[in-house]
This record gives sequence, C-alpha cells and structure tokens, in this order.
Amino acid sequence: MKVSLSTATAILIAVLVVFALPHLAFAQSQCVSSVTGSASANTVTTGTDFTISVTPASSESGCTVSTLTLSGTPTSYTISDPPASQSNQFSGFAAGTTKTFTLSTGAAGTYTFTPTATTSGGSISGTGVIVSAVDPSTLTVSATPSSAQINLSQAFTLTLAITGSASSSVTTSYTLTVPTGLTASGDPTSSSTQSVPANSSVSLSWTVNHTTCFTSSKTITFALGSNTAAASVTVTGNSSCTTSSNASSSSSSSGGSAGGTTSSLSAKTAKVSIVTVSTGSTKIIDVGLKSNDTSVRRLEFTASESAGGVQLIIDKITSRPSFVSVDPPSGAIFGYIVINLTNLSDSQVSSAKIDFSVNKSWISTNTLDKNKIALQRLSGSTWTKLDTVIFQEEADNIVYRATSPGLSVFSIWAEKPATTNATNQTAAPPEQPAAPAGGEEPVKPLTPETPEQPVQPVDFTTAMIYIAVIVIILVLAAGYFAMRKKPQSKYEYQKKYRS
Repeated sequence: MKVSLSTATAILIAVLVVFALPHLAFAQSQCVSSVTGSASANTVTTGTDFTISVTPASSESGCTVSTLTLSGTPTSYTISDPPASQSNQFSGFAAGTTKTFTLSTGAAGTYTFTPTATTSGGSISGTGVIVSAVDPSTLTVSATPSSAQINLSQAFTLTLAITGSASSSVTTSYTLTVPTGLTASGDPTSSSTQSVPANSSVSLSWTVNHTTCFTSSKTITFALGSNTAAASVTVTGNSSCTTSSNASSSSSSSGGSAGGTTSSLSAKTAKVSIVTVSTGSTKIIDVGLKSNDTSVRRLEFTASESAGGVQLIIDKITSRPSFVSVDPPSGAIFGYIVINLTNLSDSQVSSAKIDFSVNKSWISTNTLDKNKIALQRLSGSTWTKLDTVIFQEEADNIVYRATSPGLSVFSIWAEKPATTNATNQTAAPPEQPAAPAGGEEPVKPLTPETPEQPVQPVDFTTAMIYIAVIVIILVLAAGYFAMRKKPQSKYEYQKKYRS
C-alpha cells in the first residue's frame, strides 16, 4: 500500500495535535505565587526545639494548598509538629494561611530548610531558611554550690550561670532534674526558649528544699540542649532519719515541672506555677501531668502579654461543671477539663496546644471511631470543636493533640455512630405519591436497588493515547480507501457504453 505525502503529513499533524492536547487543554495554572518562611531563632543548640513559620501567598481567591512540606539539609533533624501521623506535613488549607513547623536538630551545622507548597497546578518551593545549630558545649555552665549537705526541712540556694561565647545569641533548652526527697522553687525548672546573649551570662536560681528524709547522697542534674549532664550538684541528707536528727529550720516550696512548678492536688487535679511569662514566650508543661488522671499529658501555650506569679490548676471532671449552663453538641463525653488561670487571663493567651489521652476501653465499649474524637472548647456559651489529631497510640490509651486559641473549659467529645432500629427488620415500602390532577401518572421515585456509581476521575494520559490510536487508524483507513478508488480508463468506459 502506498501512502501519499499529503496523507503522511496529515497523520503526523494528527499525532502531534493529539499528544499536545494534555498540555494545551488540560494544563492548570499554579495559584500560589510565592512561599516564604522564617525561623524563631537563627542559632540554636542541638536538641532544642525551634519553629519555622511558612506562608504560601496567592493573589487568587479560592486557592487551596494540597500539602505544605519542609525539607532540610543536612538531614540530621526531627519534625515533631505536625506529627508523623500527618506525614509531618500540613494538608488542605487556604493559601495565605501561615503554618508553623516545630523541629530540632541532632548534630551541629548550618541547616537550610526549604518549604514546598503543592496545589492542583503543581508545586512551588520557597527560599531556604537558614538555621545554625551549635553544640551545647559552646556554652559554659557553672553551678554554685557544687555540693551541699541539708537535713530534713532545711534548704539552700542553687544558682546556675550559662555563659555564651559565640558571636551571636544562642537559643537553648534546659531542664533541672530534682530527685525525690528534694524540691526546687524559683525560676522555671525547664524552658525551650532560653536566650543566651553572645559573650554574656544568664543566671538561674532556685531554693532547694529537703522534704522527705534520706541519708544517702542525691544528685541534681542540669541538661542543656542535647547535653544531658551540663552540670550537677551533689546533695547529702541526714546522718539518720530520726526525729532528733531533723533540723528545725524549714523552707517550703512546690515541686518542679517543665515550664513551672507542678504539684498534684488530687488524683484528677494538677497545679502548675510559673514565676514569669514574657510577651510572645511559649511555656511547655509536661512533667507531673501524666502521673495523675487529668487526661492532660502536655500543655503548651504562648502568652501575648507579660505576667508574673502565674498559676494554672487543671481539673478533670466526669460530669458537666455546675457553672457551665450549656451542654456540648450531641455526642459521647469522656470527661471535662477545666483550666483555671491566676494572674493570667484567657485573653492574654494567644494560642495553646493540649495533648490529652483517652482510654481505648472507653472507645471500644461505646463503639466509637477513634478518628472522630476531638476537644470541644467553651467560649462564653458556645462550644467550638477544635482541630484535633491522633498524636500517638499506647497499649491502653490514644493520645490526641488539639490546637486551641486559649485556655478555659474543654470537653473530650466523640461523635456517636449512626443508630439503627434493630427491632424493625423489614422496612416499610416508601409511600407512593398521589396522582396529579388530570389523570396523569405520578412520577415514580428512584429505587435504591442500583445506586449511582461515583464518577471515576479521568486519566488524561491514557485517554490521549487511546484517542491518538483511533485518529491514526481513521487516517490510515481513509488513505487506503482513497487509493483503491481509481478512475476508469477510456477503454473501460467505451466497453461499458457499447454494451
């Protein structure tokens, strides 16, 4: 079969047009114009949490970001928020919204973190955010005194000085760990945002009390960033635990905790004391909460104003508090969490994160979906469902993390599954509509015997290949039939005429 040059040209043009269609007709534009990020600190110690805030910008309304990710080099870092259960990424939000990643580094070095936003039109990356990580050993820590001897009910003052030597200030985390038999009051016993100026010192001070008699030596340790033994103090107790050996002088205090001091008031109550909070600072409380039944595992909040002598009392209540006049939305209630603030109002809290646990047995007994459990917050007389995700699963509990605009009254709420009437096994047939005036047949209702199937998304690549094959076959067929139809010769025409 011979194919003319015009036919071959038509085939080539048809193929080019068909394979260009996905790019010409179905390409979607990228609605995000830029992705910018900024870090909470330029220089941090390894092992210290810091944040990177990222904003995908767009001049178009209705631009939705499918995913927002953060990648870094070198790779010795960990993202704790969003958690691994969310693939460490934010999903499905409007462009122009700022999202905050919480992370820490595991090794010293200069890190570059690049944010990437993905929409239906593709992906766009922003300029890398540079954060320097230094070893905590670059900071000098000195404890005064390095050792002490105190009998029961006696106390001494412990002072720790952190000195920076770098050319710029360093943000570090620290934790003072006090063994049983001793308590510490004064400055916060832990912080994740302690700033140490370059070539300058920061001083921390606590009153250490001997509250339960012991005769051996105990060690108070001070961790700085990833250095778990930056400093230590040896404390020797009584020569013997008898009444005669107890000293008469005393100095009382509450127990230590992260971000403040925590003491258990009852099985379902925790008390947290914080010496000072400054504007924009974030306090994290995660010590002393798990040991009691408040359901709260970790509490983090950011203050919008400075305050001193702050106190939080966290209560877990089974039934609705008497001072709450409105019930949460219909659902199953695991319990209520009441957070009372002293010297700090709810309006002075700009944001908070609450980690709380729910018994798996309660979820199973009530036939609930673990993915439909959330924290409801009471503001005025309105309950608002908070953004809640599964943070981790344990043998007997599931730990959730909720993001809240403030601290007040909360309910641990679960959506109840749809109920069915088990006693009515045979459903009554649907009522037939009455015939309209004029004798016309009534419109029959749709039957559910063959439910409408969802429309499957079109695979444009596969569709275009099929279209291309069909067009080529049609063009070749047209050329074939065109060549078979030859004009009659003069001889054939005369023969046909004579006959």
